[in-house]
Amino acid sequence: VLDKRRPALTQDALYREMQKDSLDGRGIAGYVRLEKFYGLLKDLTKTLWSRQGADAELVEKTVEERYARLRGMLALGFSSRFEAGLEARASLYFDKEKLSPLISPVYTCVPRENRSWRFVPPKAVIYQWGACYDLKAYWEQTKAELAQLSSRAQGPSPAEIIAAYEKEIGFDIEREVIPVFGHEFGGFFTGVDIVQERLWPQVVLFVEIKDHEKAEGFVKNIISKVAALPSRQEEYNGQVITSFQWTAGFSPSYTFLEDYLLVATKDDLIKAARDAAVEPAKRLTAQPFFQDAAPGLGGKNNSVFYLRADALARQTEKVLVWRHEQYLREAAKQEAFLK
Repeated sequence: VLDKRRPALTQDALYREMQKDSLDGRGIAGYVRLEKFYGLLKDLTKTLWSRQGADAELVEKTVEERYARLRGMLALGFSSRFEAGLEARASLYFDKEKLSPLISPVYTCVPRENRSWRFVPPKAVIYQWGACYDLKAYWEQTKAELAQLSSRAQGPSPAEIIAAYEKEIGFDIEREVIPVFGHEFGGFFTGVDIVQERLWPQVVLFVEIKDHEKAEGFVKNIISKVAALPSRQEEYNGQVITSFQWTAGFSPSYTFLEDYLLVATKDDLIKAARDAAVEPAKRLTAQPFFQDAAPGLGGKNNSVFYLRADALARQTEKVLVWRHEQYLREAAKQEAFLK
């Protein structure tokens, strides 16, 4: 480059575009030309598999199929700056026309308002929301993969496999399941509970629903087939919550809140979500620490990710202390046994 026998990176059009999107100020910046990077990985994978004696034709076909999902990804830019705090920005550049049908909806859908903020409580340590999930596209991809597997080995056809599964769950997937759910999916993590020397992550997952009645029928049908546990229904703050008592510290629960199905590892988490939905002051977005640290997350987006580093550090410390205490107890038992 110095001898001008090769063009400098600054001559790369995508790199120049990334520089326009980068944060100003001191910090860390990076740039990856994904097309070339994936090409190198693909060639390396083929070489390694071939050296292990794999069939050359099969290697070629398998690797190309796997990396086909990444086609259309052009470049990734990253920049950061340190001022009052750390601010980072990542920019992904892609060719819409070349994207795999499986991931295309994630990057090409229209940004929308994030309504799930309304039921996220202040104690959320990690939160994620996406508005571009396309169940129909995922289902088409699943059928295509089943067809490929069927062509390679003897066995039931894809149609027979799907028919058997639909008979088991009691629903036609394309007509009675996919239309029931929307494009939004997400969840939040509030920490870990230690009950009777066991570690229980506290998690809520949610998915947008389009038809409450059909969604409730689907959930009840699934539960009747997989959960032989006593359940109870409780009305809390105008919300009906269904819970299953599995063991101390873990009581799987679900409810339909606004236009979402919420599934949690504990009913207290759904109660906190309901409180946030009813009282704006009990929402994560109402807290000063969130407003100071997360500007712009309340607007229209395709996806949102939030992590509170100090709270995550405390939860990590809690887990490490628990693991250390477990180790000490196990060591004491072994020592007593040897005596």
